[in-house]
Amino acid sequence: MGKIVIPRPPNAVVAEESGCPAVLPFTYNISAFRGRSFEERGLLLHYTPPQEAGPAPKQRPPSDSYLSITYPFTSNELLRDQYQRFSSPFLRVGLLLEDMDSFAADVATRHLGGLPPGYTVVTATVDKVAFATARTAAGAAAAAGADSTTAAAAADEAAGEAAAADVGSPPHKLQRQLPPGWGPAAQQQQQPVSGDSATLQSPLTLHSDLRLAGQVAWAGRTSMEVVVEVSTAAVALPDASAEAAAAEDGELDDAPPAAAAAAAAAAAGASYSRRWLHRAIAHFIMVLRPTGSSSSSSGSSGGVVAVPGVVPGTALEQLHFDAAAERSAANRARRASKRLLTGTEPAGDEVSLLYELAEEQLQRQIQQREEHEALSWAGSASTAGRSPTSMQPPCLGPVPMSRSSQSHLAIMHRQDRNNAGSIFGGHLLRLAAELAYSTAVLHAGRHCEAVAMGDVAFKQPVPIGCVLEMRAKVVYTAGALMRVTVVATKHQQLMEQRSASELQSSVTNDFTFVLAAVGSAPLRPVEPESLREALQHLAAHRQHTSDGYSAPALLLRDGMEHVLLAGEGAAAH
Repeated sequence: MGKIVIPRPPNAVVAEESGCPAVLPFTYNISAFRGRSFEERGLLLHYTPPQEAGPAPKQRPPSDSYLSITYPFTSNELLRDQYQRFSSPFLRVGLLLEDMDSFAADVATRHLGGLPPGYTVVTATVDKVAFATARTAAGAAAAAGADSTTAAAAADEAAGEAAAADVGSPPHKLQRQLPPGWGPAAQQQQQPVSGDSATLQSPLTLHSDLRLAGQVAWAGRTSMEVVVEVSTAAVALPDASAEAAAAEDGELDDAPPAAAAAAAAAAAGASYSRRWLHRAIAHFIMVLRPTGSSSSSSGSSGGVVAVPGVVPGTALEQLHFDAAAERSAANRARRASKRLLTGTEPAGDEVSLLYELAEEQLQRQIQQREEHEALSWAGSASTAGRSPTSMQPPCLGPVPMSRSSQSHLAIMHRQDRNNAGSIFGGHLLRLAAELAYSTAVLHAGRHCEAVAMGDVAFKQPVPIGCVLEMRAKVVYTAGALMRVTVVATKHQQLMEQRSASELQSSVTNDFTFVLAAVGSAPLRPVEPESLREALQHLAAHRQHTSDGYSAPALLLRDGMEHVLLAGEGAAAH
């Protein structure tokens, strides 16, 4: 946790309830399609009003597209119930990703000054979603070098964690489900981290309000990068210390705090303000596309309406702009590469990595054959007279990559449509995230937490009525960290075909998720069994190194299984 990287502009205003449909054309409509009323959930919307009248300008500052939605988990029981994971106080990350996708489309629409007639905005890719991690000074410097837009958050994590120890949780019933000592500060004390490793913060909970904030950071001819930040209202501070806190740890909010905090403040004769702390950041690539277009969502033009350019107005906006431009150039180079799996040929240490994978696999096969021959020769007499305690436990060696594979089939229903009439991308993100979580849990044998998501490509629209098949597998492990890929394939019957056996199948999405297993025990590595799997393993290794993770990988506190599974009654004891 640390400083906010998308601060609220000074001219941002609170939207009236009647104005929400116009400000959030995607989020509001999709919520209505799914029976999740925007008003009943009590969401609070901030936006920057238009600065000009008449034709849309050819260039806009990022602040013009600023939007934020506040989720009042501390005061809205319906909202808590909708987003609660299992019987724990933790947030369903899949639902949050779902909301972030439609929210990014709304931010892009603000940058356009409204949707041009006959056009819509679709998600082309999700470059990355990264949840905040606690790092030492060396780790923070590495994170800042890897992504300049998160430099401010990485540099201030230590201060944010120290302040988070003083958080006063709201007094609703979920509070007592957290075990004693759980939290960033306690976690840091119990689990020191080295300069090249990271520790995942306490997962997002329903103990505090949550805010999505976003703005367009960069724009091409028909595409836009929308930066979305997730923050939580971690603490309420007296006005006397507000200025100092804002300078160090987060962004102060003059919106009223939860009712319990307000009552406590009134009793003490003080006034309180909420402080927002950075928890996650995401980069969505949105594309302006004609409605009804048969082209895919991979970023081709398909129209003549140009997207307004972006003119940064602050130093922080310039950082976002420069980083987004670099990512755009890197993505273009990757798409231009003819190497579908790894982008470039293996070279240097990567060749050694592939050789070592093959050598280790061959050695294990030889050892297994020798052990089998020895057991066959010795027979049952070889273990006569030996107690069970004297026998060595079996070695937990690598698992074939194919054995980690899991699949899910789902019918695409009309209730999950977007404004263009196809399945909206956030629903696909949620399905993929929950399948990746299930795959990770089955491989690890214990609960896992989301660390990051990246390399998400929306290749084709998913129509209503088709059968969507998702296949996930673990392609890389390091310590307690694993990478899970998910591939989505649609199966649909063409209108001109009459035979039910004639289906058209095509890949619609690729996803990559990074998850950390609870506890410090290392995971069993996965072993490629084919050249294709070896290249997938190599691609994951490259991304793992590029993201700045190294052994020991991300570690979570032991004992979290109890929190995730325990109901209210169990947690009360």
